Amino acid sequence: MTIREEQLYSDIVLWLERYLKENAADAEFIKVVDSHNRFLCNSIKSIFNHIPKELRRKYGRFLPSDYVSWYIKVDIFGIVGIYNALRTIIVEVKSGEITIDHVAQLIGYVKVVKPELAILISPMGISKYLERLLVQHKRLDLLEYEDRIGKKRKIHIVKWNVNKRDIEYIPEPIGGVLYLDLGY
Repeated sequence: MTIREEQLYSDIVLWLERYLKENAADAEFIKVVDSHNRFLCNSIKSIFNHIPKELRRKYGRFLPSDYVSWYIKVDIFGIVGIYNALRTIIVEVKSGEITIDHVAQLIGYVKVVKPELAILISPMGISKYLERLLVQHKRLDLLEYEDRIGKKRKIHIVKWNVNKRDIEYIPEPIGGVLYLDLGY
């Protein structure tokens, strides 16, 4: 049975919320949304319209000024208000094997958003061709990007377990343990 991407979103949103709550216990707010069908700038506006006014005032000033022009559609978007800063997470969901085309799509998104965490996730895992390119040909640089302050980050490729509604870690150097760096 083939699963459509859209069927995976709600479970992955719940997983990411759980992951963020476990790893950002000091957060003043955590929001994760299925944003695949609207522009990211509109999703962010909606998130900020639905948080308490005092948090909107406190954290709104940390929004990058260019977010109003983020006319891209990422599948899942997360935002964490913590330590007087915002941390952003983007997740691209694929129903088939993850390919270089999917990496290229997410690289485009991370160039715009510059998130603290970027995840490419699929119940089928990574294609043998992409794995060969990244590991045998040592092109892990294709997964690298910089966040808003210029810190080096890496796209995480993970496999989604549909039955457990959780991720299965793909070993380093491709996947590795997810790590949300909350401080600078």
